[in-house]
Amino acid sequence: VLLALFAFLWPAFFFLFGMLMYAGAWFEWQWFFRSRTMRHARGMFGDSGARSFYLIFGRVLMVGGAMFSLGSSLLIASGIMFGDAGPRNAAGNGPPARQRIRVAEQSVEQTRQLFEQNARPLAELARQMSDLRQRIERSPNDLKLREELTRVESRTPKLYADYRLFRDQWRQQVERLRVAVDAEGADSNVLDENRETPPELDFPGSIVVAEADRFPVAEVRQATGKLANARRMVERIQAEPNGMPAAARARVLQDVAQQRDLLLSVEQRFGFRSPELDAFPAPEQLATQIAQRVDNRPSRLDNPNAVESVADSRPSRSSTTEPPIAPSATPPRKPPGRGGVSLLARFDPEVQTLKGRVTLEQSTDGPALITESLAEHSLVYWKSPVLPPRYEIEADITRLEGDGALFLVLTFPGRAAALVLDGGDELGPRSGLVAVDRQVLSSPNYPTQLVNGEQFPTGQSVHILCSVEGPRLKLHINGQQVYQWEDALGRLSLPPFYRSEHRARLHIGSFQSRFRIESLTVRLN
Repeated sequence: VLLALFAFLWPAFFFLFGMLMYAGAWFEWQWFFRSRTMRHARGMFGDSGARSFYLIFGRVLMVGGAMFSLGSSLLIASGIMFGDAGPRNAAGNGPPARQRIRVAEQSVEQTRQLFEQNARPLAELARQMSDLRQRIERSPNDLKLREELTRVESRTPKLYADYRLFRDQWRQQVERLRVAVDAEGADSNVLDENRETPPELDFPGSIVVAEADRFPVAEVRQATGKLANARRMVERIQAEPNGMPAAARARVLQDVAQQRDLLLSVEQRFGFRSPELDAFPAPEQLATQIAQRVDNRPSRLDNPNAVESVADSRPSRSSTTEPPIAPSATPPRKPPGRGGVSLLARFDPEVQTLKGRVTLEQSTDGPALITESLAEHSLVYWKSPVLPPRYEIEADITRLEGDGALFLVLTFPGRAAALVLDGGDELGPRSGLVAVDRQVLSSPNYPTQLVNGEQFPTGQSVHILCSVEGPRLKLHINGQQVYQWEDALGRLSLPPFYRSEHRARLHIGSFQSRFRIESLTVRLN
């Protein structure tokens, strides 16, 4: 109102002032002609010039004031007609109120779009989990389905955290729109559409499966693998009850009991039954069966001082006609052949042990090297002699405990590779070179021949002979050739597991087993 009065009155003042000036000059009022302003004008322009000046100036003020007053009145009238007091909606809200509601609606629509973008991946995971759980109900013992479900469940915590963040932002904007609409008494279609979370995008917190509640895939795989190894050990014990120390038999049975308990707890909690559980009777029954097969005589392996006198009572793998060594006889030490060097005679455990722990035992037959690697792997080396392109390695070795591998790191011209004996995985013991085309023995795509089957039965002294002639390798076990390599040396590589800083040197090691190396000879050709 004050703005309207001001815009109307001050042009009217100029109009009245101009009209008074025009009238004074036109009617030649005496008080006007005697005024100080008129006297100055008459002194400058003369009587007629001063009269004409005020007639013109008064006319300008009247016309200008009238036009400005009319324009201001029109602007004020337009503001009244089309401004706040202009057209209103049914609730009586003018343009500023509708503008505020529209801004709030735009914020709701923008946050709704972001919310939906982050909810779609979670919805897809929820669909996958539902599908996998239905498939697991039909096949509860399928470990691959369990693993896939665990992988999907592990992705839900992060996606659900993003989902909650954008859902809460959207709900905050919806609440602000509701407050604005209620304050103005208006209606909003956007508010009506966003009052409730869409059912397909509404996920409770229970969709996130805690890590402790997920299926223990890694533990089950580890326990299954250990039971598979233990099954082979049990079969060996049942075949040769007196061929393994009582302490080793007890450890095998204890490991079977522990892994069975783990798998049984998984079965009780998740309904998954490992097929390895059906391969064993109860640990107590298994122990009774083994005890019934073991005679009353203590195993010779139970006496650590009598390890040297152990020989396998089973027929030898040798293709010769010599009779097998009697169980009570001591395997004869084979002296180094012509040009041969006994490596055990020059072995220093403190200097030459790279990994694990080894023991050098002295006896009347000479030193013997024992690798202590049931829980880890052992690795030793010989600084000399440097192996030439042609050489032979001859050894007598006995497995004392465990079912792991023995390996020799051999050198070829410009190349090194590991000859692994009794390696492999749940498919059974394998022997051969690693790595060939970067494939190890347990690889399904191992590109060349390998030796299947066990080469070092527990308690049996095995004679091996490795002959290297440039790119050619021949392996004899108990006098019989079992392996040969003759191919491009570029296909061979040495995995990090077998490496050390002492290149071009002979290395011997073992993994998860105790071996007794009774003789070790190298012949340089």
